[in-house]
Amino acid sequence: RIEDKIKYLYIDAAYFKVRENSKYKSMALYTSIGVNSNGIRQILSMDVYNSEDEMDWNNFFFKLQERGLTGVKLVISDGHAGIMKAVKESFPGSLWQYCHFHFMKNLRKTMNNEHWKDISKIVSEALMDESLFKIAMDRMEEMKLNKSIDMFYKWYDSLYSYISFPKEHQ
Repeated sequence: RIEDKIKYLYIDAAYFKVRENSKYKSMALYTSIGVNSNGIRQILSMDVYNSEDEMDWNNFFFKLQERGLTGVKLVISDGHAGIMKAVKESFPGSLWQYCHFHFMKNLRKTMNNEHWKDISKIVSEALMDESLFKIAMDRMEEMKLNKSIDMFYKWYDSLYSYISFPKEHQ
């Protein structure tokens, strides 16, 4: 049973090869970590699903809600489409935050090693301080990192959802 109201919900899935009927197949291990209003983190659930589609995420969230999950204001995850749709449906009124770790990991794929060495620090700082966003964009424009710029603009709103919450929770 989940006793505390959970304000912030971190979710992710990792894939593992699982043997089933003498064959191996890839299965998704879903995890959820909740943060209550006192800032205490707790593992809420782990469960295995076939994929990361919207239906499976909705099912995962439903099970959490059956166990007493309430009060979710912000869900933090990677940018998987199934997650984003399920969050809207399962937690109406809550915000979704693109996990900065996952964003940086995906942004890294849009440039070569040399560019990454040059830009990663300012991008990381811009994610923590929105006022540095323009500096990061200008730097990427100088380097002609158009895919990176497009990605940043595509996810801009969801990268800064956290600033709607108290500073001590950021």
